[in-house]
This record gives sequence, structure tokens and C-alpha cells, in this order.
Amino acid sequence: MRKLFVTMALVFFSFCLFPVQGEAQTKAIVLKAFTNWPMTNNNVDGFKRFIQLVNERSQGELEIKLMGGPELISVKESVGALGRGMMDMRHSNNVHFAMSQAADIISSTDAAVKLWLDPEFVRLINNYYMAKANIVVIGNAGNTAQFYLATNKKIVTKLEDVKGLRIRTHGGLSNVVTSALGAAPATIPTAEVYTALERGVVDGAMRPLPSLIDYNESEVLHNIVTPNMFQANAMIELNQDSWKKLPAHLQKLLKDTAAENLLWAESYYRDLEKKSWEDLAKRGVKFNTLGKNELTRWRKMLDQPERDWFLKETGPEGKALLNIVDKYAK
Repeated sequence: MRKLFVTMALVFFSFCLFPVQGEAQTKAIVLKAFTNWPMTNNNVDGFKRFIQLVNERSQGELEIKLMGGPELISVKESVGALGRGMMDMRHSNNVHFAMSQAADIISSTDAAVKLWLDPEFVRLINNYYMAKANIVVIGNAGNTAQFYLATNKKIVTKLEDVKGLRIRTHGGLSNVVTSALGAAPATIPTAEVYTALERGVVDGAMRPLPSLIDYNESEVLHNIVTPNMFQANAMIELNQDSWKKLPAHLQKLLKDTAAENLLWAESYYRDLEKKSWEDLAKRGVKFNTLGKNELTRWRKMLDQPERDWFLKETGPEGKALLNIVDKYAK
């Protein structure tokens, strides 16, 4: 009887101890993520899908937790916060370094997707971020936003109409484009755009169409020039130390899922762009599509200043990126 009791006790303690050890061995690696956009903004939709796919496919080995947006870490502070390891992953608006804005110069989303699926293109940007900010760039997040020149009262039909206007921008390439067109750029946070337009602080803004709906800016931006002036390509980034701690198969899972999600997101945001156009038209917003000759004038005004700015900011590394851009832009 005593022997039976000892055996049962050993079985009981083994049952209690070994599952705990097993749980420790299979416990998921948790990556804390944040985004440069408000959590409810449509720009985060593609990133949320990426997170869902990774969490499902890692089969319990990896879990990405989306912690918050700019209310958690401001856009201005987000690069430093990620580099220092305050968070593990960032959904980035790519404006902090000119190097990551190479694909923004071309106006075609199709070309941008091809660029971000080119391993050499991503490698060059990634090397720059690793050296400058202790950040690994996984790839494009998919929410490639088309930026249009939108004005409050002034109807723009030709290049001369832009001269002297004060236009809201978000820095970087948007400032270059605005200045090249003859307008004065005014860098204003997104949350303050509506008020600035309402009070006449600025005459217009470089904005994506969905933003005019999300932030009710169609109430103060009544005229839009098409086609788009430039685009912005968001990124998925990891703190470099967090990246190095991941086993190779999970690193591959993140990269592969980002590339797959990019193709899904291209279609998703293209449809959103179309719906936004239709919605804005119903709200009374007027679209002015530049004629072929006029559009050629605008493009000539923009091409060289964009390239000069990019090369000045990036140097020889940027030149290699532009060579890849030119290959896909043709």
C-alpha cells in the first residue's frame, strides 16, 4: 500500500511539474507593436491583417500585440523609441529618412509594389535603417497613399494658379513637391489641418482622398487636382535587437507574410481610393483633371527637384536606389 502511495505521489508531482516546463518551452515570443496612425484610421487596416496572419501562421510560437498609435508614442518620437527598444515593431509612415521615400517619387502604385518586392531595393533601405537607427525594415505595409493637391477656395486648372498658395504638408518630399510647384509649404500635424484651413492659415493641403473623409476635411477642401502629385509608402519595422532574437524561420515568416499582405493591401486600398473619390463627389468636392500638356508641365517642374533633394539627403546609397526606381518607373 505504501509503495502504491509513493508511486501515485510521484505521478502527481510529475504531472504538476512537467507541464509547466513544457509551457515554458512553447511560450510564444511576444512582439509589442505600435502604429503612426490612430488605431481606427483605415491606414492601419493592412497592418492589422498582417498581424492576424502572422499570429495564425506562427502556431503559437510568435504573437504580435498592437498596443496603440500616436497617443502612445508620437510620430516625431517613434523612430527613437523603436531604436531604443521601447517597442519591438512599428507601422511607419516612412517620413523620417529620405532613403525610405525612394518609391514615393513615382506616382504609380503598381510600380511601388514592384519596388518593395525587389529584394535589393528593400536590402538597401534596410541597411540604412540598421546603421542609422538600430531598426530592421521588413517591407512595405501596404497602405500606399496617393497625395493630391486640394484647395479650399482657389480652383486650380494650371501651374500658374498654384503660385503663392500656402499649402499644408507633412515634411520631406511633400515640402519639395509643394515648393517646386511654386507654393509655400506649411508643415502642420494632421490633427490641426482642419482648423488651419477653416481659419485661412493655409489655402490647401497635400492630402490622400480617404483622409478628406476620415477627418471631415471635405468641409474645408472643396477642390482637388488630379492625378496625384506623389505617394507615401508605409513600412513594417522591427527593433534590430528584437529581430536578432527571433529564430530564422520566424524572421522568414515575417518577411514572407509582409510581401503577401502587400499584394492584398494594394487591391484593398485601390478600392478604398475609388470609394473615397465617389463619396467626395457626392459631397460636392470638385475634381479637376489636368490635361495632357498641362500635366507634362507639372511633371517637368517636379522631376528634377525631387531627385536633387533625394540625392542630397541620401548620397551614393540613394543613387543606387534611384537606379532601381527608374527600372520600374519606365
